[in-house]
Amino acid sequence: MLYDLAIIGAGPAGISAAIHAKRFGLNFVLLEKGAAGGQARAANLIENFPGFPGGISGQRLVDNFLSHLAGAGIEIIKCEVKKVCSNEGVLTVTGGESIFQAKAVIVATGLTPILLSEPPWMNVHYYPVPSEIIHKGKNVLIIGGGDAAFDEAVSFSKRAASVTIAMRSQKPSALQKLVDKAAQSGVIVKTGLSDKEIAKLAADVVIACIGKVLDLKIVDKPLLDAKNKRQSNLHLCGDAAHPDIRHVAAAVGDGVMAVERILQK
Repeated sequence: MLYDLAIIGAGPAGISAAIHAKRFGLNFVLLEKGAAGGQARAANLIENFPGFPGGISGQRLVDNFLSHLAGAGIEIIKCEVKKVCSNEGVLTVTGGESIFQAKAVIVATGLTPILLSEPPWMNVHYYPVPSEIIHKGKNVLIIGGGDAAFDEAVSFSKRAASVTIAMRSQKPSALQKLVDKAAQSGVIVKTGLSDKEIAKLAADVVIACIGKVLDLKIVDKPLLDAKNKRQSNLHLCGDAAHPDIRHVAAAVGDGVMAVERILQK
């Protein structure tokens, strides 16, 4: 079967694209290798998504997204995409034993966490959803100084015995509002540490939020190189389109815009 559209990734951008595509009657598939919702699921509080004056937790917002999908009769297909290539204008999406052919593809796969090099701890969690990590009464160490590190710290502080943020920089790069909220939650912040000093810190649970990078190796290079051309049928959305702008509201807008561009063709 030749689909009008294949959407890779069921985070906010992919979900938004699917809802918009459904509205216009496009024949499409929505593919996701893991849990739907993407990194938004880990957010303690999203304050800049319209319609929620007091903010909303990432998980609750994602639950709303999934309810919208279900109400529209949109199914998420579990599939880890390995390759996207083009042959005479038709895009082929390959994942394991599954092969999907489509006139257009939206890549909304988000970003890949940067891993610690030779961590001394047995298990390190990268940008996890706090509710999925056993941490009640435990000592939690979070490595990193950005928004995600402080947001995770606030979440973990609700049940953990202690939460410590450790970073190499002399001061946090996180939004001051998050830094203040972490302080109010009893989070300990240690700055200006060397890698060796961080490695000596003991904890029951270790979290790393030291950055993310764009990883589009699933897309054939010729197809990726042509993505900005007018006739391209490959569209990047969400964090995959703008790695430095990581907001759910922006991702949702991307999904709608990508489908609109496809419809115009």
